[in-house]
Amino acid sequence: RAAARAGTNLDEPAYRLRDTVYPHSVRVNLDVHLLEARFDGFVSMDIEVREQNLTQIVFHQNVVSIQGVNVVTASGSPISLQFPNPFTTDSYYELLLINLAVPIPAGNYTVSVRYLGQINTNPVDRGFYRGYYYYNNQLRYYATTQFQPFHARKAFPCFDEPQFKSRFVISITRDSSLSQSYSNMAIAERELSGNRTRETFYPTPIISAYLVAFHVSDFVETNLTGTSAATT
Repeated sequence: RAAARAGTNLDEPAYRLRDTVYPHSVRVNLDVHLLEARFDGFVSMDIEVREQNLTQIVFHQNVVSIQGVNVVTASGSPISLQFPNPFTTDSYYELLLINLAVPIPAGNYTVSVRYLGQINTNPVDRGFYRGYYYYNNQLRYYATTQFQPFHARKAFPCFDEPQFKSRFVISITRDSSLSQSYSNMAIAERELSGNRTRETFYPTPIISAYLVAFHVSDFVETNLTGTSAATT
């Protein structure tokens, strides 16, 4: 295999990542507009840089557009990015490349990304996708996820390979007219703001990105109780 590229965690071949940058905690905040099949996203990742003099941080993305990126040290000091190209995207390899102005030492950092995403209206596309059903002859929508094997990047920029495992905290904002959202964990906090509701879930165990799941709909919970046949 060809030697890894200096100054970056992008490996050869270019669709793989080296573990010299490793995510430990990931916070995903999605503002979901179900009827419009779109969402506004914000992801914040606590990462560990494991080598000296890194000049580029790379991870996966396949969203509509990246609006902005930010890198800070563990103490909150900002890391300068290159100008005029603080970041670039690679649509072929589905990458986000953050270009640092000066090399950074090994240590802990937080990377934040603001972006726009779409809810796929073709379930075959996987990722975060929308389905529909009819109730009393009325068309209704739901949105859910299928990230295996590498479709989490369609919902949020991330290290979308099984070797990278993190704790994830998911927050979903939705129309208040919908039912509660669901994710891997139970709801930890609910905030109301006008006709919008934000639900934040408890942190997941340490898992790969493709195991993250969430669901937005007007489904109503039901209780199922078991029955046994009577004997005579």
